[in-house]
Amino acid sequence: MVTLVDIGLTTLLTVEVLLATLVFCHGTTATRSLSARVEAVAALVGAGVLQSFLYVPRTLPFSVLPWLVLFGAAILIVRLLREVSWLEALVLASLGYCLHHIASGVVVLLSFEAPRPVMPFGVLSFPVRYALLAAVLLLCYAFVGRRFRIDVVLTRSRPRWVAFSVASLVVTIVMGLVFITNQPRDVQAVCYVYDTLCSVLVLALMVSVSRGDRLASSLATIRLLWSQKKAQYELTKENIELINIKCHDIRKRISEAGERAGSLSPETVREISDSVRVYDSAAQTGSRALDVVLTEKRLYCSENGIELSCMADGSLLDGVAEDDLYFLMENVLSNAIEAVERLDDPEQRVINLLVTKSGPLARILEENYFSGELSFKDGLPETTKGDSENHGFGVRSIRHVVEKYHGDMDISARDGVFSLSILLPLS
Repeated sequence: MVTLVDIGLTTLLTVEVLLATLVFCHGTTATRSLSARVEAVAALVGAGVLQSFLYVPRTLPFSVLPWLVLFGAAILIVRLLREVSWLEALVLASLGYCLHHIASGVVVLLSFEAPRPVMPFGVLSFPVRYALLAAVLLLCYAFVGRRFRIDVVLTRSRPRWVAFSVASLVVTIVMGLVFITNQPRDVQAVCYVYDTLCSVLVLALMVSVSRGDRLASSLATIRLLWSQKKAQYELTKENIELINIKCHDIRKRISEAGERAGSLSPETVREISDSVRVYDSAAQTGSRALDVVLTEKRLYCSENGIELSCMADGSLLDGVAEDDLYFLMENVLSNAIEAVERLDDPEQRVINLLVTKSGPLARILEENYFSGELSFKDGLPETTKGDSENHGFGVRSIRHVVEKYHGDMDISARDGVFSLSILLPLS
């Protein structure tokens, strides 16, 4: 006979799993729909009622039914409360169910050794139980949950690891029902330890695979950007060389015309020559790739009221491949230009670049003013565009090239000045 107490307990169990699932929802957006929230509450109560009717002595496979209802309810409620896809809700519910399984295992193991005043009826009292559950959930949130993110594109394109993780979780549940329930008390304690450790491994596997996919996605994006920059480098190099040749020829013809015909005053000839000279002022640093990117950025800065100051010995960077060096410096200067373009004070729209020798190393130092506040994560400034998943590749690309050549990078932002220092071994 199912009572209201039974329904209340099963509904409370669903709430526990839901809270464990929300530990991993830090990177998702909560729904604003009132109807969705009402439907979530209805699903919560309905799941509790259904589970209470299924919690009767049964043998496999029927004894699995209430757990499957619980898992399905978690998926549905997450889908209603958060703006996620069904597949994302599946991943989150899997993680939450696994975390709840771990927390429950901790509670059960402690109940075996708890004194009688704490567990007068063979189980931990509600205050103690929920204190332990809260402690486990908070610890998981602090060390895992608040850093966990679901990559929408990767999750949708890689259902295999999701299916594998869910299958591992189901196997853990089935093993628990088969090997623990009917065992003697002492054997149950050992089995619960094993079951909890399995759940921890499953949780770690799911988080690790998700993180690995995000890193693989970032690396693929960096490689795509690198290939695009490589093509841009070749095109820019050819265009700059062609522009320099044409501009040199134009200035020569203007000068000859002014000398022969006398129709142009010396001041007019000088003014026209100076206006063309900006396109005939290719940098000469000793590195072809550095010359190309500096010339390209100087042209842009000249048109946008930005002063780009550079003192560089490009020969120190001979050990870096031309396309890698262009990729590196293009990202360094693009980030700097983007920062100073936001400034209203013309005197602060300045970028300083130095390439010097520092012992056995080549040092690249870039400094510029910036506005606002920068927060750092893993030694890198977080993007100011509000979407860390789709932005911030510039700095990560810089670090990728630096690490490729076994160098070191240091970034600081103090008193409105951004400083990027890169050390690379000399060839």
